[in-house]
Amino acid sequence: MGYRITMIGSGNLASHLAPALENAGHFVSEVYSRNQAAAKGLCSHLYDARHVNSPDFSQSKSAIFIIAVSDDAIEDVSSQIILPPDSILVHTSGTKSISLLSGFEQYGSFYPLQTFTKKKKISWEEVPILVEGSSQETTKHLLALARSISAKAFQAPEEKRKLIHLSAVYSANFANHLLYMAKSLLDEKDIDFTILKPLLSETLTKAFEIDPIKAQTGPAVRRDISTIREHLKILDNKEDFKKIYKDITENIIKVHSQS
Repeated sequence: MGYRITMIGSGNLASHLAPALENAGHFVSEVYSRNQAAAKGLCSHLYDARHVNSPDFSQSKSAIFIIAVSDDAIEDVSSQIILPPDSILVHTSGTKSISLLSGFEQYGSFYPLQTFTKKKKISWEEVPILVEGSSQETTKHLLALARSISAKAFQAPEEKRKLIHLSAVYSANFANHLLYMAKSLLDEKDIDFTILKPLLSETLTKAFEIDPIKAQTGPAVRRDISTIREHLKILDNKEDFKKIYKDITENIIKVHSQS
């Protein structure tokens, strides 16, 4: 039997998560958001959800309430929420403690380890979902909800969840910024960014197949000082780019001299 769910938030995550939950047999009955237009738009993509304009859910029939807002807004939003008895409130943050919700009877976290953009389709079956509940019973319900949409649902206490989130920032957010820098260099000479795609695909595949430390290639690991100097010369008028290049190069040399 599916759960009745209320979504609190209407951004990128909510726009992906709510339909996925309905496709798994749950029923999203309400959407609350300070952005009423976005909430109404999300409701239009759901079976029979209604937009509500108050965080007073005392009369709601939902069993699980999911806060899908920015990390900085969780405390403020949760302080305004009124829940019906025996319901569960969760946030979707990778870093915030579930203690932010400790004023409620049952609470926890429901953190999908993925990046979300509204118009980019997500394969939820492959998305790791990390859950933490305030009690064994709460955790049981959150795991059941997570497993209904993903084959990779795990119980993860706060310390582990925060570490995974930090690793995600290194591997995804920082890597994406480096891709922006690479594209900027290519754009200056009208070179198509997609020329890097086969290289990036192979790099990522090797990292997971043989371990990143063994997959490392390039002038830094070879200590090819001549090439490194040539690269730095190209970056003479880009001090920010140059600093990042030097810092990462020095760290690669250090790591591989130890290994």
